[in-house]
Amino acid sequence: MTYGARAERRYVALDLARDGALVWSSDTANRASGASARPHFLCAPVFTPRGLATLAYSEGAIALVLYDQRAGRMVWRQPLVEIDDDPESNRPLAEYGGAIASDGHRVYCATGAGVLACVDLLRGEIAWLARYPIDQEEYDSARSQSRRRALLGVVGDDRTTMWRRPRLCLASGLVIVASPESRALTALDRLDGDRRWVQRRSDPLDVAGRTQEELLVLARGRLIALDA
Repeated sequence: MTYGARAERRYVALDLARDGALVWSSDTANRASGASARPHFLCAPVFTPRGLATLAYSEGAIALVLYDQRAGRMVWRQPLVEIDDDPESNRPLAEYGGAIASDGHRVYCATGAGVLACVDLLRGEIAWLARYPIDQEEYDSARSQSRRRALLGVVGDDRTTMWRRPRLCLASGLVIVASPESRALTALDRLDGDRRWVQRRSDPLDVAGRTQEELLVLARGRLIALDA
């Protein structure tokens, strides 16, 4: 089967052996679980030994949700951080993103709200919550510029100095987070969430990936290897 999201509002599972026939959708799963509203999915799902994990906004909070990947049944939902979904606010829901990663026992979640969460995969309970540095004024300025460019139909490089999208990387007992509301790379201890180091970048773009010992960071016109 293959899995995907449609307009960030619905996951579907398609059977590749049957010409893409629909197996299940998250709409059906949410109705079966008694959810009061359709969730707004914030990132691509991640496969774990316990099911399909994803971040979603529903009922006033960003939550980690686990689905049975075969039947589409919602296994559990763990709220992580409350947010105000107000289209007139400085940060409407449409501008939130997220990233998740799993080591098979825990799921690590960058919420896009300045909070990194670690959730026990078996119990569906929060193991720890930690904040990472944010640059609110720069973030607000970058978002305002992006909105103006969108309204004017301007395309191309917007010269932002913030991370383009949320990224998480698991390396050497650490979880490393890069998030658009900050210029920093922040490394936290995977066991308890203690902050190990923070590295501020003057021209961040994206985390390209990692080798066995190094984290690859994409900056403007450069590919940088950092000791992870």
